[in-house]
Amino acid sequence: HTVLASLYTYVDWNWEMSEKGFLQAIKLNPNYSTAHFYYSCLLCITGRTDKAREHINKAMELDPFSFVMRNYSGRYYYNQGQFKQPLTENKLSQDLIKDHEWAIRSDFEIYYHLGMEQEALESFKLYGRLFKRYDPAVAEKVYEKEGLNGLVRVWIKTWPNTFSEAHLQAMLGEYEKALDIL
Repeated sequence: HTVLASLYTYVDWNWEMSEKGFLQAIKLNPNYSTAHFYYSCLLCITGRTDKAREHINKAMELDPFSFVMRNYSGRYYYNQGQFKQPLTENKLSQDLIKDHEWAIRSDFEIYYHLGMEQEALESFKLYGRLFKRYDPAVAEKVYEKEGLNGLVRVWIKTWPNTFSEAHLQAMLGEYEKALDIL
C-alpha cells in the first residue's frame, strides 16, 4: 500500500488515491515508519503542514536513526520559514551520516537565511571540497566580491535547469526565473 500510494503521489499526482493508500498502510501497520514518512511528504505537498509534522515526528519516533527522515523534518521547518529548528534537525542528521551532501547543502541554505555569513561560507567551502562541484578556493574570492548571493550564483552554475536551480533563484529573489525553470 505504501509503494502504491507513493506512485500515486510522485508519478500520478493523484493526491486522493495516494492518501487512501497511505491511510490503509498505516491502518494495517501503525508502526511502519516508512508509511508515516511518505504520508508526511504527501501532506506537506498538499499544504497540510501541521499534520505533516505529526506524521514525520511519528516516523522519527519509530525509526530514530533514519537520516532521510531527520533531514526531511528539517526541510519541513525550513519550508515554513522557521530557520532555527532546521539547524537542530540538520545537526542530528549529520550525527547519523557525517558529511552527507544534503545536510551540508541544507546548512548553507539555513545559514544564508539566518544571515550567519561566516557559517554559510564555511558550509559552502566544505561542500565544494567534499563533492568537487566547484573550487572552494574560489568561494572565498566570490564571497569577498559578491557576498552570499555570489555563492548562490556559483551554486546555480553547478545545478543548471533543475528544481535545485529554481530553489536557488528564489533564494536570490529571482521569482520569475524560478517559475520559468519549474
